[in-house]
Amino acid sequence: MKRYCIGDVIVDIDVECERLERLGKPYEVDVDGPPNMRVIITKEMLDDMHKEYNYLTRDEVAYLASGALFNRRITAFNGLMLHSSAIAMDGRAYLFSAHSGTGKSTHTGLWKQVFGDRVTYINDDKPIIRKIDGKFYAYGTPWSGKTDLNTNIKVPLAAIVFIERGDTNSITPIDPAKEAVAVPMLEQTPRPRTPQLLAAMLNTADDLLLNTPLFKLHCNISEDAVYTSYNTLKNC
Repeated sequence: MKRYCIGDVIVDIDVECERLERLGKPYEVDVDGPPNMRVIITKEMLDDMHKEYNYLTRDEVAYLASGALFNRRITAFNGLMLHSSAIAMDGRAYLFSAHSGTGKSTHTGLWKQVFGDRVTYINDDKPIIRKIDGKFYAYGTPWSGKTDLNTNIKVPLAAIVFIERGDTNSITPIDPAKEAVAVPMLEQTPRPRTPQLLAAMLNTADDLLLNTPLFKLHCNISEDAVYTSYNTLKNC
């Protein structure tokens, strides 16, 4: 069993997984006392999940299972996971969310290409967001989808951007009181399996939507799209 600090939560994770062991090293801690959370993946759980995802290796299944369980339980700590590509620039976190295949990782990759070392990947697929002392922060986690792009950092959340592909580039603010933005957000957030954790997740999501700048970005995946979004987001 390994002990980690992920999202400022001390968590013990019991699963044999080479990829998690490798990506989790920056998050490992040596602290005494009971953890805030335990993630235990049994052989039976892995066997059942591997039957469903038989095209994956057992290590890949263990990696997915541990991340899924952590992401559901983080809701007990004023947190949630938002399927997005999260980057930090000049001390501010920007999360770009979209359905898989839309181009969110390609878009943030272009931010890195344009702005260089000013941009750091928080997590390219599964960052978590937590509210601490009245403010929302984006955190890296060891679970970053198909890539290994994640960093063990905590960055104040500046904005969330929902990406849609388009022929031209434009970014517009979203008013959650007028637009059904909760639907696309909840589509990108895992749902806990207990009523208590589900209620906690919905409360955090509602708070997040009402108190975070939200935008819709139509983009054609180009450097011009980067400047279009940056010129608006830098003022958040």
